[in-house]
Amino acid sequence: MNKKFKRIFAIGALVILSGSAIGCGGSDSSSGGGSSSGGSSGGGSTPAGAVTIDFWHTFGQSIIDELQPQINEFVRLVKRNEGVDVRINLVPQSNYETILDNISKGIPVGNIPTLAVAYPDHVADYLNLESTPGQYMVNLEEYANNSVYGLGKDAYLGDREGDTLDSSSPNYDFIPAYIEGGRHFARSGMYTFPYMQSTESMLYNYEAIVKVLNYYKPEFEGAKNKITEYMNNLDWEEFMNLCQQVQNYKHLINNDLVRPAFYDSDSNLFISQLYQAGVNYSSVVNGSGKIDFATGEDRAKAEAIVGNLRKNANDGLLHTKGTFSTYGSNSFKNKECVFVVGSTGGSGYSLTTDFEIGVCKVPYVKDGEPLYVTQGPSLAIFKNPSLGDSVNSQRAIYAWKFIKFLTNTKNNVKMCLKGSEGYSPVRRSCYQDQLYLDFLDSVEVGDDQIKIDIANCVYFDINGKYFSTPCFVGSAYLRTQVGGIITEALSTNTSISSIFDIAIENATMKIK
Repeated sequence: MNKKFKRIFAIGALVILSGSAIGCGGSDSSSGGGSSSGGSSGGGSTPAGAVTIDFWHTFGQSIIDELQPQINEFVRLVKRNEGVDVRINLVPQSNYETILDNISKGIPVGNIPTLAVAYPDHVADYLNLESTPGQYMVNLEEYANNSVYGLGKDAYLGDREGDTLDSSSPNYDFIPAYIEGGRHFARSGMYTFPYMQSTESMLYNYEAIVKVLNYYKPEFEGAKNKITEYMNNLDWEEFMNLCQQVQNYKHLINNDLVRPAFYDSDSNLFISQLYQAGVNYSSVVNGSGKIDFATGEDRAKAEAIVGNLRKNANDGLLHTKGTFSTYGSNSFKNKECVFVVGSTGGSGYSLTTDFEIGVCKVPYVKDGEPLYVTQGPSLAIFKNPSLGDSVNSQRAIYAWKFIKFLTNTKNNVKMCLKGSEGYSPVRRSCYQDQLYLDFLDSVEVGDDQIKIDIANCVYFDINGKYFSTPCFVGSAYLRTQVGGIITEALSTNTSISSIFDIAIENATMKIK
């Protein structure tokens, strides 16, 4: 059991997460999975006059297995307390790109859900389709503050008394960074609500690292605390030096080692290194998106960062998903790499019993600031243009009540412990909930121990140091293009300036 982590929770120190905003875009490798089957709660035919909510999602089966009982309980509670029949139909979408495309195309013809998983930069595209504000997207700020059904108004759904989105209130229970992500648009308001969140961490083959450090840093021999502390405070230059030592001593680890380090998201690698180095990435000017690194000093610094990453790859130290065409989990489990950087929400794919796994922060740019992306499923509510105002209003209200139910302390803890692999709850109170504390006390070894180590890394070491990218029309496409910069630079000899020119030109055509 990680005693440091247990002590932090005991004194309630997790309130240190504050004041930051979540990053836009990206997707966790575990969040896809169109294999999960759709379904509706309760069974049987739909009662006449029932409120029907289609819920489009990208969840895998483990989340569905935990979500369905919560749907059933919500339906039961609403019927018992309000006498209203609610039907929630789960409609799977294969991935985040698919759900974005289907909703964008479905909005004009009325083929859209009431409730959907959405990333903020997707919502920027949906908002752009509106000819008048509020035509398709529900401003959740208005619902949260409603005097009848707002936050704290439905105790039977697990609402906390006095619950609020006002961060200055003593009753404020949400993690500020997660809430602010739903407000990060050119238009004022809140259009996504956090459900579960993740960030990036680095997993490493602890046994391999011990062997290398016995030669590279013999003063660490036999001192696990020193090794874990060392790993958790590497800057990128130190990390690449360590990767070189892994190459030098690979005969001690595995002669089939391909490259020491694997980074799962080309886009996150580019954006994170820019933010850590203080290079401007993007902004919103007069309601339109702007690529800040397109010219001038920011362009020069961004190209230098990518040039350094190209050298790392050419030295045989670094792979990315874009250069290897797959996530790093299998390479990690097969001992073809020693380090894998990826979403905490997808950490389960990298777990193995063949060797001991260590967890640490992702190494950051030397002399820069350790800032990290957050991502994960958020929820948005839609108005269907093919339906009347009364039907849309009723569906939206109960979709909002369902969001409140999913994000109450008990349900959010259950989902993040049982349904997901490494997602984090969205309320501070979740981390002091007895179920969460019992989980920490009961687990000593195995896959669940890694969950604890990841949580320790996220809530103690990263300490809420998150960055936010502005969300505007084309921001999702810009993410794709900067990921392409990394892929192209690390796998070809094309001039970096030319790679930037093409990516910036492509993105500019999509930005509004």
